[in-house]
Amino acid sequence: MEKLLNQNRDDDLRYLRDQLEIRDVVHRFVAEADKRSVNGMLSCVSDDVMVSFNDGAIVLEGAEKLRAFMTGQFAEDGTLNPETRGTHAMCNTIIELDGDSATAETSGVTYLATPANIVHIRGVHYRDAFSRLNGKWLLVSRKHGCGWQIDTQGRTSPPLLT
Repeated sequence: MEKLLNQNRDDDLRYLRDQLEIRDVVHRFVAEADKRSVNGMLSCVSDDVMVSFNDGAIVLEGAEKLRAFMTGQFAEDGTLNPETRGTHAMCNTIIELDGDSATAETSGVTYLATPANIVHIRGVHYRDAFSRLNGKWLLVSRKHGCGWQIDTQGRTSPPLLT
């Protein structure tokens, strides 16, 4: 907050707006994943995004590789199939701004309820890099990791009626 106190009003407002827009991308990316929306996830990333899942076990370079991977994950036979329900609860996000670039570190908890009546609860962290491209903040790099996991009995709720 000290940074805010040392700048003029316009700079303060820009700083706060940038913080909010970046935080929105952090939250929107996982909310779209929870909805199983590949297009929604891709709206948060640059064309040349690099995404690393599970502490580097899976590395995808480019939005089209991310599209193909997530489409497979969300398919009937995928790990995140329509019968599996997920929720990301994003917690602490610390953002460092540098002009039209930024980094963010976010911790959170994910819940994944499977048709096998197992719920995976994971403590996750994300290390992100952002660029402001055409006036919009986008993820250019995401490194996902898991610090801990608990598996317990649970079940999914019935599908939503539409």
